[in-house]
Amino acid sequence: MRVLTLFTFIPVFCLSSTFKIWTQNVWMIPTQGKDSKERAYIIGKEINKYDFVAIQEAFTKKSRKRILKNVNSSYENRYTPTRTRVLNSGLFELSRNKIVKSYFTRFKSCAGILCFSAKGISYNLIKNQNDRYLQIINIHLQPYYSGRSIRNEQLSELKIFINNNIDSRYPVIILGDLNIVAGNEESDDFKAKFPEFIDLWSQLRPNDSGYTLSSENGYGERSVNERIDYILYKNGTKQHITPTDINLVGTTPHCQKNQSCYYISDHFGVEATFNIE
Repeated sequence: MRVLTLFTFIPVFCLSSTFKIWTQNVWMIPTQGKDSKERAYIIGKEINKYDFVAIQEAFTKKSRKRILKNVNSSYENRYTPTRTRVLNSGLFELSRNKIVKSYFTRFKSCAGILCFSAKGISYNLIKNQNDRYLQIINIHLQPYYSGRSIRNEQLSELKIFINNNIDSRYPVIILGDLNIVAGNEESDDFKAKFPEFIDLWSQLRPNDSGYTLSSENGYGERSVNERIDYILYKNGTKQHITPTDINLVGTTPHCQKNQSCYYISDHFGVEATFNIE
């Protein structure tokens, strides 16, 4: 009698999910940002494409309210740091996933008129539907070449914050307007200070300029072409993320029915997709 041995193959799946993130300096500075109302409504619609959005330069309650007008109800998880100076930090975060914990640390270092703004470090711990955790830091550093020494001090504060507050088990994403021009000496110093973090644009698109300040932007300065907005990441000891894509956002104007056209901001944004494992 022939004996048949049956083998049953049981597939084992890695519990993973896709996470799409967007960082955008929205250029809504009181008395300075052009077409703020029209751009805010466009930004609100764009937010609905992402799992997490980190915003810089949304300094007023009115600008945030306008942005939220076109944001759908799945973004109930939001964080805006409390104002501690004449202006708040300008930072604003929205998440489809649960924000387990949020807090803000104001930079001690600042210079000039920007000391009226409470710039700092905005931290969010995210828990997704698969019980995977992500730590996301939204920052906006001192601008201009003249602000390099202040940026260096702010980065030292960020380093201390990470050492004292980050849970090493879970991945960390740093994103925002760093005002550090990619490829110059300052960016080399920045990488040396944070060697554990990977600059995602350099990793996935090393041959592309990725200018976020661009002469092709209708609001931008014609002679300026620089990459100063970043998404960086590092993995945790327990959980990992794998980047799959990174792109610029807002490189073409949005045209309305009345044929008026608007760029999202004077900055192009940056979007990235990760697999959370």
